[in-house]
Amino acid sequence: MNIQVLFTNIRPKLVQHLSLATDEIRAAIAWFTDQTIAEVLVEAAQKGVKVSLIVENDEINHQSRIDYQTLQQHGIQIIWADVVTGGKMHHKFCVIDRKKVLWGSYNWTYGGAIYNKENLSIVEDDPDLAQLFLEEFNQLLEEFGPKITANPQKELINKSQELRLTIQLLEAGIGYLQQQKSDYETVIERYYYQLKSALGDLLLRHLSLKTEWARREAELTTKNQDKQRYEGYRVEYERVNTQLSQVEEVVEVDENTEKKLKKMYREAIILGHPDKFMNDLAKQQKAQAIATELIAAYQRRDLAKVTEIWQSLKEGTAFGIDWSDSKSGDDWQQIHDRLLLRRDDLLREIKLLEADEIMVVYGQMGNFEKHFSDLRIRLQQDIKNLEKQLKVS
Repeated sequence: MNIQVLFTNIRPKLVQHLSLATDEIRAAIAWFTDQTIAEVLVEAAQKGVKVSLIVENDEINHQSRIDYQTLQQHGIQIIWADVVTGGKMHHKFCVIDRKKVLWGSYNWTYGGAIYNKENLSIVEDDPDLAQLFLEEFNQLLEEFGPKITANPQKELINKSQELRLTIQLLEAGIGYLQQQKSDYETVIERYYYQLKSALGDLLLRHLSLKTEWARREAELTTKNQDKQRYEGYRVEYERVNTQLSQVEEVVEVDENTEKKLKKMYREAIILGHPDKFMNDLAKQQKAQAIATELIAAYQRRDLAKVTEIWQSLKEGTAFGIDWSDSKSGDDWQQIHDRLLLRRDDLLREIKLLEADEIMVVYGQMGNFEKHFSDLRIRLQQDIKNLEKQLKVS
């Protein structure tokens, strides 16, 4: 399993994954106006890939440059979603080969590709998650697709059932996003552990010398700006010293253990999500405590603890709650809305982590070896210069 969350350059990645399809592409996309993506789908269909699309039946799609009739002539199934239950078909997801899922805010439009602020999550090699989205796709087909009976009887979809299915999809997405956030945080923790091991003494020596140099300058000049500079270096030395002293070892595990950890962690995040207990403050607080413990156990790669928490949630012994059909429609709607907020929070947190300098270095190099090597050379040279200046002065 591999997950990516994209905020920029979404269209090239989408095109790449669509072009890699070997068996089938099923997509529910509210607005589809991007001719480039249409051409990729035609190429896929010509290679024998079964392509099925559900799109909103409105003017935006009908007035686009895409010739939907041509798509159908190439064997692509087009299902037009008419408003029959009081709301638009607003999905933006795609399932490829029953094991890869792409979903997010991104519509297949020129505006989405060029102008809009969008996101797209890509999860590879996860048939379980793919099945959740395929179930929703099949529900949409049942609602909007061609009917077998001569006189089809239109029935309103039970709103609670529809919300429950959407909640399942949201929960799965949150599980993956929480895992990605935790993995990013683990990379950052690993950086600081490796930094402490490889360069901790040099870093503190460097900051100590800079602080001493700034102290002498401040005493010599008595200028406020030099005093402030000295105070800044002194505070920075204390901060780094404290941070390095608190760094814990990041445990490395084998590939098999990593897979087990990820699977149980995602499931546990879904099973014990605090928003499920919005009407029971005590259970919500307990769920939050369990989530905190779970995240910490996952980040330190504690398979035994993650397994223990997952097992208690799986068996229902953690809360003793009946997560059943007994909730009202308003309850389901509140859970849905709170999960949406949590998902959006996670997306923002992931975006901030991706912009972190440490993650940028990791993304460019895949490890920190060269970064530490270059930093060591710079520190050693600065230390040599500072020692020379202090000796002279």
